[in-house]
Amino acid sequence: MTMAEFVNFKLCYHLIFSSNNIKGAVDQLHRHMGVYARAIIVADRAYEHWEWVSRQYHVFAQLLAEAVSIRGSLSSSGLDSDVCKEPYLYYSIAAKYAMFRRKAAAKLGLTANTTVSTATPTGETMSEREFVVVPSVFVGGDPVVSEANAQDPSIASLVKYRHAMEKTVPHAKRSIVLLEHAIQHLTIYVADHNAARNRMKSRLLVHLGTERLTSGEYERSRAELQKAKVTFAIENCWAQTAQILKQLLICTFRQGDIAAYLDYSLQLLSPVVEEFVSAKERGRIQDSFLTAWRNPTALGAPFTENSALGNGYELALDRSRPIFALTTQFDRASACVKEDVTLELELRSHFPSPLMVSKIELVFNDDRYRTVISHQSDLESDSLTLIDGKFFASLQFTHKVTKELRVPLRVLDGRQMLSIQEVRLFLSRDHAATANGVDANGTLPEEEFLIFSVLVERASVEQRETPQPYLINGRVPSMGNGSASPSFSKRKSMFSLVEGNRLSQAEIAEPIQEDGTAHLRGSSLMILQPRAKATLSMLSREPILTGDYRELAFNLAANEDTLKNVTFRVVCEPPPASMSPEDAFFFTQQAGVLTPMALDANFQPRDLIPIPNKDPNSEETLRVIVRSTKATPVTLVVSVAYTTKAGVPVGFDERFELVCHDAFDIQGGLIHDFISGGGVSGAAQMPKGSYGCVGNSVTFQGSITCTSGESLCILALEFEPRETNMIQDLAVSGFGSVSTDNSSNDDVCTIFNDGDSRCFCLRLVPKMATTFITLGCVKVIWRRESSTIMKGPDGSRNDVVSTRLEIPMVSFVDAPLTFNSIIWSGGGGRLHGQFVETPSFGVEGVVGYMDIRVRNNEAVFHSLRVKPVDAEGSFFISGRTNTTEDLLPFDEQVFRLGLVPTKTGYLRLPRLEIVSLTYNLPFTNPDERQELFVLPRECPNWDPK
Repeated sequence: MTMAEFVNFKLCYHLIFSSNNIKGAVDQLHRHMGVYARAIIVADRAYEHWEWVSRQYHVFAQLLAEAVSIRGSLSSSGLDSDVCKEPYLYYSIAAKYAMFRRKAAAKLGLTANTTVSTATPTGETMSEREFVVVPSVFVGGDPVVSEANAQDPSIASLVKYRHAMEKTVPHAKRSIVLLEHAIQHLTIYVADHNAARNRMKSRLLVHLGTERLTSGEYERSRAELQKAKVTFAIENCWAQTAQILKQLLICTFRQGDIAAYLDYSLQLLSPVVEEFVSAKERGRIQDSFLTAWRNPTALGAPFTENSALGNGYELALDRSRPIFALTTQFDRASACVKEDVTLELELRSHFPSPLMVSKIELVFNDDRYRTVISHQSDLESDSLTLIDGKFFASLQFTHKVTKELRVPLRVLDGRQMLSIQEVRLFLSRDHAATANGVDANGTLPEEEFLIFSVLVERASVEQRETPQPYLINGRVPSMGNGSASPSFSKRKSMFSLVEGNRLSQAEIAEPIQEDGTAHLRGSSLMILQPRAKATLSMLSREPILTGDYRELAFNLAANEDTLKNVTFRVVCEPPPASMSPEDAFFFTQQAGVLTPMALDANFQPRDLIPIPNKDPNSEETLRVIVRSTKATPVTLVVSVAYTTKAGVPVGFDERFELVCHDAFDIQGGLIHDFISGGGVSGAAQMPKGSYGCVGNSVTFQGSITCTSGESLCILALEFEPRETNMIQDLAVSGFGSVSTDNSSNDDVCTIFNDGDSRCFCLRLVPKMATTFITLGCVKVIWRRESSTIMKGPDGSRNDVVSTRLEIPMVSFVDAPLTFNSIIWSGGGGRLHGQFVETPSFGVEGVVGYMDIRVRNNEAVFHSLRVKPVDAEGSFFISGRTNTTEDLLPFDEQVFRLGLVPTKTGYLRLPRLEIVSLTYNLPFTNPDERQELFVLPRECPNWDPK
């Protein structure tokens, strides 16, 4: 076999690397293994045979891995599957036979973790130093072995030597290395081919976790086994899941992790995996589970007294560990306050042996309903007894026997829905102390409990009975579950453990209500109040105007009820900002005097308003005066309470949405004088802005528009300026008293209909730069034409409203460019070299100089175009006649132009076009021109000296 192994290696090597014949190499490996892998072996040397088989696949996997690293990919021509050329396949096979070797050695006691002595009949452990070994002269032959204290070699010494050498081999670690290589190459294959191999990877993880468990690497073993368990559970592979859970249980036992040991024990006792775990084994698991909770030291090392869990440790019985099947429902769908209802509770235990719990706690969404049922052994199975305000029942659970309990409850006020959320079962640590449930004094002793928590929202997983053959329950055996199978339309899957039996028509039948709706019973109960038959409606539909008093009318109809001791209370949402009368929302009127209602700590009306008793089918009109100081939606909540003819107190609330908005809207903006045509396209059509330049006069043009939705009488329109030093030369127009005679119908300006507007103007000069400020406010004094509010005792009107409208915010900024006064440098001796104002005359043919001083006030570059335009041709112009200059930040430049008059008399000076190319804005007005009187050169009255 040694020579065959060598020849096989050479052949496979040349077929892979020299001939690139992967199919030939695979066929050669199959021929080689077909001849020698099934060779008859001796049981005492089985581990040597599995070592040889594992080595063949390991070497072949290494050859393929080397070829892949060199070429990148291998040819699959002629292969039955592309997987046959992948290294991970042969690494996994090598790992499988390496595990066979470990198991064969373990049977002979040749592994480090076994306790069976096989080296000698007396149990002695022998090492390599106790033998004299002479290698064989033949390749692959057995060596000649003799013991150190013996002179002649013997077969017994050879067997002892082989066993001693095998005991030094780390079997599990070799399997781990091969499995890690297989997972590594499998991961590379999945990444390169984008192919899912989840099940293959999960199987490798199971083997890897098992080998790590054998080698004592418990933490890594748990992590890998848990990952594989999740994958198999998702795919409903419960047989593999059960095997993994057994390995995890062993792992947690050796770690001494009592919490994890209890968890995995419950998962193994789950009905989902019941058919894959024998009944005898399930019984042992339950016994060890109870022992681990009550006395973990009885399990032996590594469990100690410190391993015990504390009182109140909780285990959630979710879908992975549904030990108790729970069904809860109320005896009705809805109930009124103070009525008695019954909660029907069904519990079924899946523990293989009988189990007694100390008490059951029912948890509701309202803690007032929390109920505790304690154990009392002398009671019947499904009976519930109330003793001194406490519930007692027999809480002994038998395998798959349903226990039914009917718990009475009294419906309390305060909630609209009552739901049972959780059922908690308490398992006592001391079984003997709670055998009878109570002690001699009739009270429960102090105990420590393990809590099983079952959430009602999670459906209990019922155990699936063994499928019957043929079509008894809709399944055809051995025909699969595909779309062509007769079973496809009958079942979702052949081995689905989460399919419950369908309810019969009688089980789902529920009473039909009068309105045609069916109220289904369940784990929630709707809590109802006695219904009031009286109704309340609002008669007023007009919107509320800010600052205006509005009387709201409500109609209370008794309908079929007799109303006694009737009161109503009205509140608003949102409430007033404070208790100040300026912020009051509700008012009462007595003798023409409006008084704010008294408020409570929540700024809502404090007092209840009484109403006379009403007979059936009668009506009453309720009136409330309101005023809103802000334009915001308001919700009125009117609460009506009364006593019916039978003496039952009832009440109801009605909500009414009110719309409160401003009676006027103000708009406007600044109009700049320096914005003109000036050669700039579209400058004249620029809209109103919100900023002005310091030092330049600006006009604020605004308008006030009526948005009330009804006609208003305007009594006055006033402007209230803001006290500030930011502006000067303020002038206003468009304000004043519109009409002083309220009875006049000739002045149409006194009536503002919806959509009417009035304009006003403010003329001002900004003094300094500032952020957004308001110039003041416009005060409008007005009243509604259709107001029903009574006058005061002194004849004053309560319906006159003063509304202040803040003028839209504006800001003042420094002008980007500053121009000094244009000056003239005369041509005579008296004016030469001096800067004076423009003289009143010039001389024909004598040059004069015009200086323009420009300063950049911003921290940016300005591109400025200066162009003198002489439309009448009265001057010769020299200097910078059409130039573009760049001004540095905060730079100042002087432009000089030479002007030579060519005519006499009154001449218009050339118009200067100064345009900022940076902002595309002109800074001169073409209408502002200066005239100059020009004298003839030979004028006798002019002395050039």
